[in-house]
Amino acid sequence: MPRPWLTGGAAEIAVHARTREQGYRPPADWTWLARVREAVSVPVVANGDVVDLQSYREIRRVSGCEQVMIGRGLVACPDLALVIQRSCSGEAAAAMGWESLHPWLVDFYAQVRERVVDRHVPGRLKQWLAMLAGVYPQARILFDQIRRQTCADQVAELLEQGSAAQLLAAPSSTC
Repeated sequence: MPRPWLTGGAAEIAVHARTREQGYRPPADWTWLARVREAVSVPVVANGDVVDLQSYREIRRVSGCEQVMIGRGLVACPDLALVIQRSCSGEAAAAMGWESLHPWLVDFYAQVRERVVDRHVPGRLKQWLAMLAGVYPQARILFDQIRRQTCADQVAELLEQGSAAQLLAAPSSTC
């Protein structure tokens, strides 16, 4: 198989452990990463289905890759890289709580409103909340509250209320 990236001078390559036909459907086949790593002379960055500390450890073990690229796992667990870094340094790997994440949502929503037509803005927040819901029960509660809302101003009001005590009381999972 020709490897134009190597003849072109690539210093490393990132490999997503799925076929084009699989798209984003799990599972990623991390054993393929090991095969690619053995077949090329540059470092391989492993990618695919890294969603928590355990999957980070497992992709490194199975692939033999030193470096890992994380995509959707960071969208669902925004502090995942920090949790991994702390764990690798021997520190406690406590995940970010909702009270720390909520201001990020407010900021994200404000930035989206600056760049996107208002009628599309709620959908962007809903997408992120849906991904966050697996780790943060508060995201599911907030998503359910804004699910049928299409008015950007009404969603902004509900988002501001999303830091209320009833949302904070729900325990967060760990990444």
